[in-house]
Amino acid sequence: MASNTMTNLPPRRKPVGSVSRWLQAADAGTSESAADLLWSRFGFRLVRLARRQLRSNNDCAYDEEDLALSTLFEFYQRAQKGSYPRISNRRDLWKLLAVISLNKSRNLHRFHQRIKRLRGEPEDVELFDLV
Repeated sequence: MASNTMTNLPPRRKPVGSVSRWLQAADAGTSESAADLLWSRFGFRLVRLARRQLRSNNDCAYDEEDLALSTLFEFYQRAQKGSYPRISNRRDLWKLLAVISLNKSRNLHRFHQRIKRLRGEPEDVELFDLV
């Protein structure tokens, strides 16, 4: 098991409270702390998943923590708009987060392949708007 050397990684302890209540708060847009609670609950797992998904990524500017944060940000933004009415428990939420992360990592890979075909090496292109 890899050591947790990054200072921004979430703690491994599980936060108190129901994931279902956090989801309801996110849907209603009533709780800023719901995003923090979701990061505390799923952040570490998302970073581990992203690390596996980005194994072949040679881009120093976009790492596993960036992918995990981007995944949660996208989920939270869409949840506030009511896009996920069927997510009712942590297992459903984890599956959704894994799919979002996988899609983002695939998009990043496609982006790098496109840049290599067009320019050679992806040096000056801004990733964060495209992933």
